[in-house]
Amino acid sequence: MSDNQANQILFFDKKGNCIRRVGQKGQGPNEYKRPGSIVQTDTNLIINDHGNSRFQYLSLTGDYIAIKSYEIEVAPLISSRGESFDHSGNYFLATNGYLADSLIQIFDKDFNPKQLFGKLESDQFDHLNYASLKKAIENNQIPAVLVNSILLEYCEDATLLAVHMSIPVIKRFSSQGKLLFRKSLKVPEMDLMKEKFFSDNKKSKKKRFRPLYYWMDLALDNKGGAYLLLFYNEKMILYHVDYDGNLIEKLIGPSDFISQIVLNGNELWAFGISSLKFYRFEI
Repeated sequence: MSDNQANQILFFDKKGNCIRRVGQKGQGPNEYKRPGSIVQTDTNLIINDHGNSRFQYLSLTGDYIAIKSYEIEVAPLISSRGESFDHSGNYFLATNGYLADSLIQIFDKDFNPKQLFGKLESDQFDHLNYASLKKAIENNQIPAVLVNSILLEYCEDATLLAVHMSIPVIKRFSSQGKLLFRKSLKVPEMDLMKEKFFSDNKKSKKKRFRPLYYWMDLALDNKGGAYLLLFYNEKMILYHVDYDGNLIEKLIGPSDFISQIVLNGNELWAFGISSLKFYRFEI
């Protein structure tokens, strides 16, 4: 996992013990500036080194392999988890509606843009305007800067699962961009989370903005469905959806702020950012 405060990549054994740290702040090989998501392939790790606008490729044990720089406009304020790779090295990135009229853009393995697809759920935007944010909130509307933020995962059947983080919507696309379904994904906690979002931002007198994210992370199951981690800092709450986006079950875990989940076979691993502990569950 990445530690964007220490600018390091952390490796853990099967018991959850940290066995290796690599990296430091900088611009050289195995140096980082706010490392983010990590994608594991059969042979290597791909780390999005956000602050340096590049991807670093490491071996599965953390040894440096290569760097690929990119020139991609990234939306301000938005979670960076809307990205995924396929087995050919194509890169799928959520635009979040920033400088784009579509939801997802595909880049080839050298990060050249190939295709845009997916209808936005709101208008696109080209800059972060706090006055517009406040106006939308005063009108009890989710700002456009949030509406198209998604969690995105490439699936083994060459489809893409997209879960909107700030509105109750789940979608699946073919890897060529065809919409296979769009469904409502409403869970009971959302009403309270939305109410708190409006209340906190209306009370704030400073130029600050508290985003609304319903979901923190997702982990694909072996049938193309997914476990969705609710963005909830008091305890772990998971919702399991099937391949078609239908809710199957709700699972409740420990009283900890879980920030990441990973499914490995029949085990689900969860990392508690409050306790700095790993939890393992049999699924």
